[in-house]
Amino acid sequence: MSIKKCFVIVLLAVLKVAAIDEQQIEVSELPAARFEPPKCDYTVRRGGPDGKVIDGRVSIGDPLYHRWSCASTGGIYCIMVHSCSISHSSIESAKNKRVEIIDEFGCSVYPELVPNMDYPTEADAGLKVNAFLIDIDQISLAFKCSLKFLVKQDGFCRRPKCSRR
Repeated sequence: MSIKKCFVIVLLAVLKVAAIDEQQIEVSELPAARFEPPKCDYTVRRGGPDGKVIDGRVSIGDPLYHRWSCASTGGIYCIMVHSCSISHSSIESAKNKRVEIIDEFGCSVYPELVPNMDYPTEADAGLKVNAFLIDIDQISLAFKCSLKFLVKQDGFCRRPKCSRR
């Protein structure tokens, strides 16, 4: 989608409905450019952001660090991880319990169990948790999150503020 022109109309007081004369409207050209989103990696690490990448089984209680790391955002974007859920399986079904743990604003739904997301840089995010299950009868857990690129405003990332409860 490409925007060719943007009309900005400011009305200070409206006393009657009047026709708008197009010659009185200032038209500003918007820069048209495509920005490629950065390439991102997701890893689960043992203990912290620089821990060993986990490529096998973990035990209940093991310290884990979910890490999202994106290539340079060029100062244009920052990342926000949101809408994270856990479930028994990655397959969608009626029997598959899905529990939201990070909401659409990137904040923990259960801050006493799962902390809010950590953002060490504009292009990195992390979540430090201990391995757990949501049902004792299930031996695996699927973890799913969404990643959003936010356009920085005046050089700042405007992620929602999460309460610490």
